[in-house]
Amino acid sequence: METKEILREITKNRHEIFCVVGKVISVNETERTCDVKPINGDAIIYSVRLQADIIGEGETGTGFWLMPKTGSNVIVAFLNDNVAVIVLSTDIDKLECAIEGISICMTKDGLVFNGGNLGGLVKVKAIKDRLNSIEQAFNNHITEFNTHIHAGMVVSPPATGSTTPPSTLNIQPTSLEDIENNQIIQ
Repeated sequence: METKEILREITKNRHEIFCVVGKVISVNETERTCDVKPINGDAIIYSVRLQADIIGEGETGTGFWLMPKTGSNVIVAFLNDNVAVIVLSTDIDKLECAIEGISICMTKDGLVFNGGNLGGLVKVKAIKDRLNSIEQAFNNHITEFNTHIHAGMVVSPPATGSTTPPSTLNIQPTSLEDIENNQIIQ
């Protein structure tokens, strides 16, 4: 055999990765795939992966994936004759990332961390100001209690027992360091 023939034989089952530009015609969020119509007029490419691994039903998986908007332009890379993946997209509806039990989902409505079961993120400055207002009102109440005198009261017969001692309790104002998680910043 000649060298050319040997090289052809060795490489005949290997395919080079190539890319196609197309328009998303449908998205299946559950399966994390989409169908793409190439702009060069080629046949529709079905079940293009939106993430590296295929996940089973009920699994949330880990990794990174984006969900392109229907009608957006995308670049589809072919890993082989049967597997294509979205590489880039002009417009997306959702972006998700999950790493060892920590997840972030970004949509036009905002960010959701770890499924959103704990509610919204605290507005740290607003809550600090509100807590300081409550603390000041409580401290004013203690001062008023400690300095209050019942004028014009005559106690008859003379009172026995102990009197209420003044309160020494004061609440210190809340600081940002008390309530802020500086690993998540808005």
